[in-house]
Amino acid sequence: MKIFIISRAWWPIVKGGSEKFIYRVYERLLRKGYDVHVFTRSDVKNDDRIHVIRSRMSMPIISSYMFSRKAASYINSMRPDVTIINSYWGESSSLYIKRDIPVISIIHDVGLFRSPIARKDLVRYYLRKHVLRKVVERADKIVVPTEIVKKDLERFLSADPDKIYVLGSEGADAPLRYEHIDNEFFDIVQIARFSPNKAQHLSLKMIRRLAEERKDVRLWLVGGSGVSRSEIEYMMQIVREAEEINKMFNRKIVEIIIDAEDVSQYYKIADLCIAPSIAEEGYGLSIIECMGYGKPVIASEIFHETGVVDEDRAYIFKTNDLDKFVDLVKYVIDHKEEALAKASKSLEYVRERCSWDNVVDKLEKIMLDLVKS
Repeated sequence: MKIFIISRAWWPIVKGGSEKFIYRVYERLLRKGYDVHVFTRSDVKNDDRIHVIRSRMSMPIISSYMFSRKAASYINSMRPDVTIINSYWGESSSLYIKRDIPVISIIHDVGLFRSPIARKDLVRYYLRKHVLRKVVERADKIVVPTEIVKKDLERFLSADPDKIYVLGSEGADAPLRYEHIDNEFFDIVQIARFSPNKAQHLSLKMIRRLAEERKDVRLWLVGGSGVSRSEIEYMMQIVREAEEINKMFNRKIVEIIIDAEDVSQYYKIADLCIAPSIAEEGYGLSIIECMGYGKPVIASEIFHETGVVDEDRAYIFKTNDLDKFVDLVKYVIDHKEEALAKASKSLEYVRERCSWDNVVDKLEKIMLDLVKS
């Protein structure tokens, strides 16, 4: 069976959860013996199955539109048995693919409708909303990570519930055992693309307060630089604020790691992982990976809504509640044995539920059913 994948960005050039998801799917479909090809804007080298579509347009909206049109044109001419699309909010390629070619849209989240961040650019917001509605109508099957994404698709876009398949979990790039590199610091680690919705700014406020009382704490902000201008500007703001904090305390309290080749060492060094996101989350892949290293997690309530954490597996605080965030970090530092016991439960959860092979087995069944119908 010939399977084509469209993903505007590609792991590891762009280091985000949706990019890692589609990359792991690609790897495992190849292992299963399928003829898989990818169309992307990322400058991938040394893989003749990945076809890079470049655009001379500098304006993001026009550039994205031209990519979608070109990718769809290749699909229509080469006629795969099925097309899988990593459906970013503005990804419209499915709208130009011929109706007799089955399309599976992977929609990781629709936080667009809940997020005040997304509404700051009203033109982009309404374009994305319009495109996403059309994409949902066109897709033969929609695959989502969690029930909350399914409910949002039904609520905001009147999506047909029979077209939506909920994975329930994703995979974990983790050893599935406790691994730790010890040192004299209490290392707090956030691994996430630099973006306002990931709330690295809240993590900086937390460590600024904490460092006034404790000299042994250190914060690591590890993530990809993102692809949009707003994400890059946000990242540079975070870098400046981190430098200010380090100067204020005259020691290296905050470490910024951008586009690391391998993040495993940061999971290993972590005494605590944090995920303070304030919007636009459909799952929480980095949380699952942290749990897969046996580390305690503090997360905002968004990840309770996605189902990745609960009170048995993590410490949870209300979104944007800095006081509670700080209090929970202090609590974990003072109650390490309890935190590690909770982390042990989360590790067992990941072992039982989170496998890339299971994800791809489910996708394979969806594809085979579509081709037969």
